[in-house]
Amino acid sequence: MSEHAILFSGEMVRAILEGRKTQTRRVIKDVPEHITHIEYIPSDFDEPFEFLFTRDDHISGFWDKCPYGRIGDRLWVKETWRMLPGAENISMPFNSVFSYAADWSEKEAKVIGPWKSSRFMPREASRITLEIVRVRVERVQEITGSDCYWEGVGSPYTGGGAKTWQEGQRKLYQDLWNKINAKRGFGWDVNPWVWVIEFKKVV
Repeated sequence: MSEHAILFSGEMVRAILEGRKTQTRRVIKDVPEHITHIEYIPSDFDEPFEFLFTRDDHISGFWDKCPYGRIGDRLWVKETWRMLPGAENISMPFNSVFSYAADWSEKEAKVIGPWKSSRFMPREASRITLEIVRVRVERVQEITGSDCYWEGVGSPYTGGGAKTWQEGQRKLYQDLWNKINAKRGFGWDVNPWVWVIEFKKVV
């Protein structure tokens, strides 16, 4: 078992803490346009699963491993955080010296700040540990309405003028995906390949 860091927004941190998020999708960069087929190749050794990206005719392709780990590995969550003022000189439980923006409303967080970027969170400040239970590959548009719900953005009602619950969940997820990835060149319409990581909360 190994550990890997993974970043989540405040909205997604809240969804994890509330038990509404058990999946995350991350863009696989630099996949050639001719790739149409994915095979899962389990290793006989203590190594991550390997994925064969190829054409349907298997003439050309490449191998890759999920950078977030394999089944059984753990992910420690990086989120927007800060150390409480003067906490380094106060005798208190270690996990009490940190504060997290996700625990506050956006308005409250602005008053309480300043905050430190999730990118700079050290391991000891992380309060959430996840265990990977499944890793797979798909195009982002292949996501089902149910999976959208477990991405943490869904709701129990249709909403948004959608005709079905499934359609409503996909619309909610599409909006979130574009908010995060469109500016990076991986918008919903681009339909990039993604790592699909399913997990359970350990701590």
